[in-house]
Amino acid sequence: MSNVEIKGIATAFPEELGKWVSNEDIYNLKYGADWKTKLLDIGIDKNYIEDKWGFSKRFWVHTPGHVLTENEATSVDMMYHAIKNALHDAELLPEDIDLLISVTTTSPRYTSSTATYVGGQLGMKCASFEMKTGCASNLYAMTLGFLSLQSGLKNVLIVSAETFSKIADFNTNQVFAGGDAAAAVVLSRVEKNGSKLLLSYLDSDGHYASMYGVQGALPPTEKAIKNNEYLMLMAPKATAYMNQIWEWLPDKLYRHANIKPEDVDCFIPHQSTKKTVLLATEKANIPTEKVVNVVSEYANCGAVSSLLALHKAIKSETIKKDDLLMMSVVGGGISWGGLLIRV
Repeated sequence: MSNVEIKGIATAFPEELGKWVSNEDIYNLKYGADWKTKLLDIGIDKNYIEDKWGFSKRFWVHTPGHVLTENEATSVDMMYHAIKNALHDAELLPEDIDLLISVTTTSPRYTSSTATYVGGQLGMKCASFEMKTGCASNLYAMTLGFLSLQSGLKNVLIVSAETFSKIADFNTNQVFAGGDAAAAVVLSRVEKNGSKLLLSYLDSDGHYASMYGVQGALPPTEKAIKNNEYLMLMAPKATAYMNQIWEWLPDKLYRHANIKPEDVDCFIPHQSTKKTVLLATEKANIPTEKVVNVVSEYANCGAVSSLLALHKAIKSETIKKDDLLMMSVVGGGISWGGLLIRV
């Protein structure tokens, strides 16, 4: 695989589009100003959500349980800021990008690619398309990015955004999980001393597609709206199957790449919950000091989460030159996969 440089990477949480929300803020929304007394009455510790799932705060462009309005920010709005930040980090202009890949499961449009839409806002005139394979989408997009650079392109930009606050069920603990976020990464072809994609393993099983994600039809129907089919569904059977995949996924990556767990210098597992990060880490047999975890910082941001973790790893210098990076995700679809990159 050709040498590829991660030329720029950035996140976006624009204050003009949303706000940071703590667990206490959500308790106040659900139970009112006297929420502490209410929690005592129903026997819930105020630290339960953070202790069990790892969520402490999240960014929201919408308040779950409230009516959606047309002036609220969308995933495209979030992408716009992430792309600008990533281009600045890469010291590139919009016209320098040869391919734009957008990733979202919460698109505000169902007939147009969010990549084309946001690219047009930034004056981009390049090939563009949208990738939608659940939380594993960024692994699919990065694989295509590396392959596109090998075919002769110079710069590929991948942007991911989610607005889970618009589909979170306010009446369940799911409301604590959903975070809104955007992140973008610029991959560039270089002649030498770049990163190399050593392995890409991608797979899916559509048998569980009706048990995970938003099930409402498009265009929206009156019946689906009444049945709350535009809120996130996470059936226990689908979640159990996803957990089973972690039992064998890391070992499959090791065998295909002919490496051992101790060869991995940095591990970015799916950042859906603290429990998922711990499960993936255990099954990968990797020490926790090599694992990147951003769940407490952003909650579950779906497909964006892997880029948020990659951003943290790069900017904190957790990943260094010549390190072996492993990324793995199991998410909606159900789709899953893993990447091994020699940085």
